[in-house]
Amino acid sequence: MGRGLSPLQVWILKRAADSPEKDASRPEVALYSNRIVREFYGVRGAPGHRFQGPFAGDAAKHRPSITRALRRLEARGLIEVTHWVSRRSGGVSVALTDEGRAVADRLATPTPPGG
Repeated sequence: MGRGLSPLQVWILKRAADSPEKDASRPEVALYSNRIVREFYGVRGAPGHRFQGPFAGDAAKHRPSITRALRRLEARGLIEVTHWVSRRSGGVSVALTDEGRAVADRLATPTPPGG
């Protein structure tokens, strides 16, 4: 399958698997780039969803990496992008495929010492 998963791809899979927004009737999860920037990259900005003023550049520089990670996960068959939200909000709805769920489950299982 090529190279392994990046830390961002691992984070996205775990987030999609563990999201409290997801349920059996609606398996997709909304992921917003501002939330990823805040939670994965640790960039803190103004309160709320938008990074404004001096924080805007910090958030914007990570968006291409986020888009690339999502597209690569989709190309590997681990997620299905069900809806790309507007560029302004920077959001996407994703659903784990069966293989994506299996990978997320393996990532969530601790590796035994020496294993």
